[in-house]
Amino acid sequence: LLLPLLLLLLLLPALAFANRLPRHYFHNEVTGESRWEEPEDPVGHLAEDGRRYYVNPDTGDSQWEFPGDTPWTEHLDHTHDRSYFHNANTGESVWDRPAELGWRVIDLSDEEYEKLHRMGDADDDDVAAADADADAGGDG
Repeated sequence: LLLPLLLLLLLLPALAFANRLPRHYFHNEVTGESRWEEPEDPVGHLAEDGRRYYVNPDTGDSQWEFPGDTPWTEHLDHTHDRSYFHNANTGESVWDRPAELGWRVIDLSDEEYEKLHRMGDADDDDVAAADADADAGGDG
């Protein structure tokens, strides 16, 4: 009885630490910023077909439309087979994604997660390193 209790006491700090490590981080494809904390702007997720979807913070439902307060909407140009962005307030249309629509979730690969777990507390420099690993061909 004493041995299992002693083992549990020894493992509790490690278990608590493991639960603090996130399995994903946030990256803005426009500004290049990466961070652990969720940004104020809604964050996109990539569907298997490469399209971006969002989770509505009020309902928890997935949707294709950006759920935040922005004049920008994304549209598909069928001639060029690519997205463009239209600002309803100014009438401007651009090919480049506006920064407020640039956030997305990047899932860490098991290898990246284990690497951060071995390093100890993860900070924003570790996010940048994981981001660089993903850009170099990692799974994240």
